[in-house]
Amino acid sequence: MKQARLSLIVSLLWVLCACSSDDTSLTEERVPIRLTASSVNVTTRATGSLQDTQIAEGENVYAWVDEVDGSNNYLKAWTLTATTTADASHDGYYQLSGSTQYYPASRKNLNLYAVHGNFTETLTEGTTDRPATLTHTVMTDQSTAANYQKSDLLYASSTGIAYGTEPVPLLFSHRLSRIIIRLVKDPQSTRYDNESKLTGSTLTIGGTIYNVGTFTLASQTFENTTSTSSITLCSGEDLKFYAPANVATTQYCAILLPQTLTDATITITTGASITSSGTFSLDMSDGIGKAYILNVTLSDPGLIVDATKFTEQW
Repeated sequence: MKQARLSLIVSLLWVLCACSSDDTSLTEERVPIRLTASSVNVTTRATGSLQDTQIAEGENVYAWVDEVDGSNNYLKAWTLTATTTADASHDGYYQLSGSTQYYPASRKNLNLYAVHGNFTETLTEGTTDRPATLTHTVMTDQSTAANYQKSDLLYASSTGIAYGTEPVPLLFSHRLSRIIIRLVKDPQSTRYDNESKLTGSTLTIGGTIYNVGTFTLASQTFENTTSTSSITLCSGEDLKFYAPANVATTQYCAILLPQTLTDATITITTGASITSSGTFSLDMSDGIGKAYILNVTLSDPGLIVDATKFTEQW
């Protein structure tokens, strides 16, 4: 009887060890989903300023993953951080860092949706289901790199991702508009006859400007909800006249929600407390992913905004 019991115990131990070995094998075979690449989609030349060709280091990206013909929200609000480390497998892409997540044991293909923005909602990794909408706010003061980057709304998706070890490249696109101001010297002006007159200047756009809205993830459309009275592009900066050879440092940008600006005001106040302004109207209602370029001549009576507005893909 004792020998029979001993044999039973040995058999059970063997089964347990075998199961443990199988579990270890399964764990070792799990393959991490590598979202180590990211790039902002710019199809024409970059118009200058930040996040034209890559997401700025330290910015957050939230991703949701569904199984194809399986469960939705397989991964919830996977929180990733942009880096400036280039991805060796995809030229022009940069690594995203975050917690390690794995392909499902089913090895089903995956659909992935990722977004970067300044959201009102709290998004908690592993808890928050993919929302139908998100509330995004554009900062009213975009004179700093941090606030400009925070104002940007980026979206990327990738469908039918197959189980494997290669990193998944996410190609992001801008889902808002950008306004670009280029300052033009008036040869007849005495107030602004040289750039030293623009030392320590503040540059703003005033009027009724929507800066809060609702982004629908499925359609990638935006609905404006709340407005502000002004957006600051530069504060206490030594402004420069536009030079084509130095685009990034001689033009001034702000991210705006797609909208129509009516009788908006561009104002420059210099360090010497000289204030000049000019008005303009601009239809950006279909401006998702577009940059609107305004040439502004600094004349003695005030700022003259060129009636011709140029657009570029952003």
